[in-house]
Amino acid sequence: MAGSRINTGVSFLDAVLCYLWRGDIMFWLGIALSVQNLTCISFDRFCAVRFPRQYKVRQTLLIIGCYLYEFGIAAFLFIPSFMARQFTLNKCLFKPALPGVTLDELLRAQAFLLLVFDYVLPAFIMIGSHVYVIYVVRHSAPGQHSNQLVGNSIKRLVLTTAMMASLLLVLHPYEIIRYVLTAAHQIIEKPGSVTGQLGTLFVALGAVLNPFVLIATSNTVRRQAVQSVLHYDAIKSSMYNTHVTGDL
Repeated sequence: MAGSRINTGVSFLDAVLCYLWRGDIMFWLGIALSVQNLTCISFDRFCAVRFPRQYKVRQTLLIIGCYLYEFGIAAFLFIPSFMARQFTLNKCLFKPALPGVTLDELLRAQAFLLLVFDYVLPAFIMIGSHVYVIYVVRHSAPGQHSNQLVGNSIKRLVLTTAMMASLLLVLHPYEIIRYVLTAAHQIIEKPGSVTGQLGTLFVALGAVLNPFVLIATSNTVRRQAVQSVLHYDAIKSSMYNTHVTGDL
């Protein structure tokens, strides 16, 4: 790939790279999937508290539905971006694929979709779901011992909600506001400008920190992460076998 020219020797691959790679689209698709994944996690917690019996029976359907939602909404958000480029004669051109539609109109449409479905709606679902969960858990636990356990659970939920929502509401608005203003021609930026790269840095930082928030505030996630990444069970078993062999 050199500039707008793409030539891998495979025509189909050239077209795929044009629509899914050029212009950092894969990066922004990953960010969109990350935000929607957090949205699904919050919705999963809401369903577990609001419909506990159905949740246990239909958990697999919920997981499938969340995956379909994540990939479906991500594809929907980037339809304007796909329509704003054409692959012709091994060149990937930023040119509307539909007649009568301008590039500015597509950019404004995508800015609106990202603002609503990748920022406002996820923030509303995350905060609303956790507020409901905290309210229900706080008012449904009789007994002093259980109240103490519930209090600890509420604190973890509050901490998780506050940190996840803060990352979304603090680190993401700069980029979406900049993008909306650029699409509306309220500000003019050159490709690769410092202000543009700064927005990308904020968004990437939020995506990187989200998994650490879940690991730090959830014992279950932390235990699974340790077992998966560090292979804790295998190491522990190996140490045990070595100890037993040494004793023999």
